[in-house]
Parts: sequence; structure tokens; C-alpha cells
Amino acid sequence: MWKYHGDTGLEARVDHLCGLAEYMSEQIASRVDEQGRRMFVQVAPTSFTNVVFYTIPPSLRLPADGDNSDAAILAALDMDALKTVAPMVKKRMQERGLAMIGFQQVKQWNNCWRMVFAGAKEEIMTTDTVDEIMNSLLEIGSDL
Repeated sequence: MWKYHGDTGLEARVDHLCGLAEYMSEQIASRVDEQGRRMFVQVAPTSFTNVVFYTIPPSLRLPADGDNSDAAILAALDMDALKTVAPMVKKRMQERGLAMIGFQQVKQWNNCWRMVFAGAKEEIMTTDTVDEIMNSLLEIGSDL
């Protein structure tokens, strides 16, 4: 890949992928429902092109009047219920032929999503693609 793209091309690709990870992180922090409740929570700082997070289904969302930081939300969420969400959503995504995002344990956080931006061409993976993935996670888990 380096030989094909050269230094400048590879640098542009890496910068693009890191930018997508940062964009997703910003979206995780800012997306709220009509009641002002967070719909996502990040469980670890973005690391290069890795974003680790939970989708919070409507039944588990916390009131908007409290501390809205990731740490406060994680401390207040029903983790036993939340850890069941990713496996159900992933199953539904597979049945619909949608994006494949892995979930795994990260430290004490069970079954959180791990989005890795790797190798995607700039014209294929865009911020619109990230929005589509996040919207799919919300839509598919809307009844949980």
C-alpha cells in the first residue's frame, strides 16, 4: 500500500481515518434524543483509529438533568442490561446485511462496540458513512 500511495498518499489516508475516528467520538458525545438524553457513551478515549462505545437504547437512557460526562453516565447505567444490547443489535445487523462492527470487553466494560477505521478509501468511508452506521445502531436498537 505504501509503495502504491507513496508517503503523501499514505499520510492522507491515515489522517482521513484518524479524522473519522475523531468525528465519531464527537458524535458519540453530542447525540441526544428529543428529551436531551445521551444515546451513546464512550468507554475509553479514542485511540488512533479505534473508538470504543455503547449504544444506549431508549429504555436505558438516563435523565438529561444529571452529569452528562461519559464517566457519570457509565457509573449510572444498568450495565447488566446494557451488556446485552450489542449482541442483539449485531445479530439484527447481520440479518439485514448492514455494517459489521465488532463488540468485545474492554477493561471492565462488557460487550461494548469497537469501531476500527482501517484501510477505507477516502471516497468510500466518509462522515456520512459514520452517520449512517450510528443511525443504524440507534434504529435497530430502538425497541430495546
